[in-house]
Amino acid sequence: MKKNILTFTLCVLISISLGGCLDMESSKTSIDLENSKAEIIYKNIVSNAKTESEIKDDFEGLLITAYERKGDGQEVTLVTSELYEKDGVLNGRKTYIINDMDALLENYGIITDYRGYVMNITDEGTKYVGGNGVLIESSAGRQVVWDKNSKVLEAELKYDTSSKQTTSMLPMWKKWIKWDEECGPESVNLLSRSLGEMIKEDRDNGTIDFCPNGTCYSFSTDFVTPGAFNRLGDFVYIYLQNMVDDPALKKFKAEGEDLMIVDRNMLDCPEAGEHENARCALRHLHRKYDIKLLSVEYGKMESKQTPIDLATELGE
Repeated sequence: MKKNILTFTLCVLISISLGGCLDMESSKTSIDLENSKAEIIYKNIVSNAKTESEIKDDFEGLLITAYERKGDGQEVTLVTSELYEKDGVLNGRKTYIINDMDALLENYGIITDYRGYVMNITDEGTKYVGGNGVLIESSAGRQVVWDKNSKVLEAELKYDTSSKQTTSMLPMWKKWIKWDEECGPESVNLLSRSLGEMIKEDRDNGTIDFCPNGTCYSFSTDFVTPGAFNRLGDFVYIYLQNMVDDPALKKFKAEGEDLMIVDRNMLDCPEAGEHENARCALRHLHRKYDIKLLSVEYGKMESKQTPIDLATELGE
């Protein structure tokens, strides 16, 4: 059975070039065959990367996997996704509506034969430790078998991480969630107060547009957390103050930057002067919330959208 399944494909989302990968102590899966629903719980999510920068990259990949809005997939539709602390470790939970049961079971490595539903466990370090199937060990290997009349398939698997150097994701997540929920100057209100109708916000879809003179800068995040839209507002506020030279921003810039907005987003940035502090805060916001930026030019017949490479612009 594959360890990383459905849309919680931890290692797949993180480039191999980063050198690290997320792992977990165990997973508990429930597939409701009758009602076409599924739930998977991940216990003790860790990184097996060796350097601090690789561990940070793993964590940012985890945030995208756990909190970024997902559309309907061919196999499943994501219903809920969360990370939470329990028993002193970081755990995850996702629930789904199953759109294609056959494809889902194939993704899990589950086949059907004369006995019923069969899952092969090929990884020597993986153990079946609970569920409503029967573990059978034979010359053919280890298999978990469920009766053909089963309505729900349940399996808890434990993975061997003893040979790896691992780092718990819990401390980083606790620091991030505190930041996500942090209150302070409402950036979107400050933008609207100064720039008026040039600012167009859409909280439901996670977008803020700055539209002067037939052109828009369209900022967006697909994160669905309590503070994601506020952090997007922080990004737009700091970006317009420091990275955009447009006559329409003259009054906005003359009012001066609210340094509290920069300070709360610096995290572990070194003090390096106001402009570099702002750029470092922008880098944190961009990576942690996967913020995207489009330049949109409106013509008489159609509009032209051009993605702006924020990673390069911000010196990441």
